[in-house]
Amino acid sequence: VAFLIVGGLVFGDWWSTLPDDVTSNYVGRQSCLQCHTKQSQDWSGSHHDLAMDLATDATVLADFDNAKITHHDVESTMFRQDKKFMVRTEGPDGEMGDFQVKYVFGVTPLQQYMVEFDRTESMPAAEVARLQVLRLCWDTLNKKWFYLAPPDVSEKLEPDDALHWTGVTMCWNTSCADCHSTNLQKNFDVSTARFHTTFSEIDVSCEACHGPGSVHIELAKSRSLFWDRKRGYGLARLKGDDTRPQIDMCARCHSRRQR
Repeated sequence: VAFLIVGGLVFGDWWSTLPDDVTSNYVGRQSCLQCHTKQSQDWSGSHHDLAMDLATDATVLADFDNAKITHHDVESTMFRQDKKFMVRTEGPDGEMGDFQVKYVFGVTPLQQYMVEFDRTESMPAAEVARLQVLRLCWDTLNKKWFYLAPPDVSEKLEPDDALHWTGVTMCWNTSCADCHSTNLQKNFDVSTARFHTTFSEIDVSCEACHGPGSVHIELAKSRSLFWDRKRGYGLARLKGDDTRPQIDMCARCHSRRQR
């Protein structure tokens, strides 16, 4: 009788699952550290960790000590203004202007720099307006500035060209952001033609690959002897006999593609 009772309880524990309408939400990598400290240490300093960041003394690798580079007779200057990283270069109107670098992109073999446009005073700090990626890049291996030209384009790009650094092809929100941040929401307002982009983490963190983790944490903290028989660990199922889920997850960013 005792065996049947215990067996019934164990079976009932295994059989019970989370309701189907329970959805998983993003919780941030701090929620993962309690159980996955080693994985977090391995991730720290990786290319995923350094995929994007705010422009600070700790993250900017390039020379902003009045460094200059000339391309098609346009002389650009990288300099510091107070604590800001600045670039004087050709702007969207064809005139020379000073632009603040607000974010860095990547770490090796090059680091790119981004300027924010269309920001209004009413925008919350957590929202990002339109970011444009400069074609002036820093070679982190040879320690020098260079101009990153589009493939097979040798002529000067005019400011109204889509390939110009202020053009649509160099817009972070549409061309780059999905693969460099976690839980990205573009939030393009059609009525104002402005972005109000958000992310839960600025770089490629745990949940960018493993999926939102709230259900996983709920299951891990439960008193059940088993993981959920329907949901497994409550994360994206990347490993198994079928390699396609893992390939699909990685290839969406680590492949040549065009939108």
